[in-house]
Amino acid sequence: MRRWDRELALYLMALACAGGLAWRSCAVKPDEKSGRDVVLGSAALAELVSVEFDGPDQKVRIGSHEDRVGRYFVVDFTVLGESAADPDAGVSRNPESNPERFISVDSGKDALTAWWPLHVRRRLPTANASAIAEYGLARPRATLRLKSRSQEQRYSIGSSSPGSSEYYLRDDASGAVYLVGADQVHRLESARERLLEHRLHGFSPSLVRRGTLLFGPQNYAFVPMAGGGGYASAQSPSRRLEALSSWMDKLKRLRPMTYREQLPQAAVSVVRVSYRDDNHELGHLELFSLRGPAGIEYFVQTEYTRWFAALQRGAADSLDVELSTLFR
Repeated sequence: MRRWDRELALYLMALACAGGLAWRSCAVKPDEKSGRDVVLGSAALAELVSVEFDGPDQKVRIGSHEDRVGRYFVVDFTVLGESAADPDAGVSRNPESNPERFISVDSGKDALTAWWPLHVRRRLPTANASAIAEYGLARPRATLRLKSRSQEQRYSIGSSSPGSSEYYLRDDASGAVYLVGADQVHRLESARERLLEHRLHGFSPSLVRRGTLLFGPQNYAFVPMAGGGGYASAQSPSRRLEALSSWMDKLKRLRPMTYREQLPQAAVSVVRVSYRDDNHELGHLELFSLRGPAGIEYFVQTEYTRWFAALQRGAADSLDVELSTLFR
């Protein structure tokens, strides 16, 4: 190779290396595990106290709590309605009613770990007033406040980025502007549908080795049969009991619809079911009934729901009726 060819090749290689370094310093490597690009900071979820989201049609407050079972979240969700228009600030909004409160566990954790610590797609260059307006941040569609034990962070959420599934986000303290995944925002906007806990237990049914039904003064010890083949009496573990198996299958299909922190005094316990592995109690389920003008309402409380969850009407009626058959 001639001398000038070698020098040209070295020059092009140097340019390529410089460009590669510049790209590495500006681009963000995707995080394959989280499905997002980069995590800013390393704050632990246990440090988070609350999240407050003030959106265009709703207000959401998520409080973080922990008990012997693990971390769970209390969600306050308020739908907002339109009030008189303000010619300077657009349409102001006021709460239509008291917030609905409910429990969230795994879905709440998934929603909050996207914000604490903050997950972003990428940071944008310093934005001037024109860019701030273009991003929808001059009059943000929503605001977000994250409060931990030691600090508070505030963000403004702008419009969606054209041609992508991302939103513009501004750190109100530093002024830094980021792009965040749309799903991060949508989980908070749709908190009622996406965060309300519908599961009854956090443990796997395969861990259950035995259990007890408490029905008034009576109790009934049962065991699950191998391979998910139903349930049997603890005294005859190899003999499947059809009535018990059918009853337990119906119990598994119960799904919380709304939550109450406390039950009315008129509510009565119908049955309590406890579950154990070989050495420890895994959890419990207690079914309550409340007789009212519109009929009987049923509620369920477990180690996972913490609060009392209302069931869809008709979902637990047969469970109540069939108990007498199991305890004949």
